[in-house]
Amino acid sequence: MPVPSDSVEFLAHLRQTRAFTDEPVSDADLHSILDVMRWTGSAGNAQPWQFIVVRDAAARKALSQSVDSMNWLADAPLVLVVVLEEGKTSTRMHDLGRMDERILLAAQALGLGAGIVSFWNTEAKEHGRTVLQIPDGWVLFSAVGVGHPSNSTAPSRNGGRKELTDLVHWDRFGPGSE
Repeated sequence: MPVPSDSVEFLAHLRQTRAFTDEPVSDADLHSILDVMRWTGSAGNAQPWQFIVVRDAAARKALSQSVDSMNWLADAPLVLVVVLEEGKTSTRMHDLGRMDERILLAAQALGLGAGIVSFWNTEAKEHGRTVLQIPDGWVLFSAVGVGHPSNSTAPSRNGGRKELTDLVHWDRFGPGSE
C-alpha cells in the first residue's frame, strides 16, 4: 500500500509530455481515463461537458494545425477533447482545468504521458470547431494529447521550478511576510 509521501511525490513530478512513441494507447487504458473523466467533479455537479476521442491520424494532424505551438499534437496517438456548454464561462473554465489535470494524472498513473494544448485565440477555436465538427452551443478551449512517452523529452524552457521562498508569502502578501 502506498504511503502518503509516495502520493505527494507522484503529484509533484507530474509533467507535460509532448513527445510520444508510435505505440497506440490500449482500449483498456483509454476506458480507464474516460472513467476518470466521467467521475471528475464540476461546479454544482453540472457536468457541463462532452468528450471527443480523436484517434484518427488525419484528424489529429488537422487539429494540431490550429496554433503553431500545438504541432506536436499530431504525433500523440490519442487526443482527448472536452467541449463545454456555452455560458457561465468562469465556472466552466474552473471545471475544465480540473478535467485537464485529471487526464494528466490518470495518464501518468497508467504509465502514459499527456500534454495539454490551448485553443487560445478565436482563429484556433474556429479551426478546432471545424475539424471536430463541434455544433453551436458548445465551446472548445483545450485538448490533451496522450500516449507512451518517448525517451527524448525536451527540458523545460524556463529551467525548472522557482524556489518556495520566491513563491510563498505568510499571513499577508509582500516582503517581510516570512
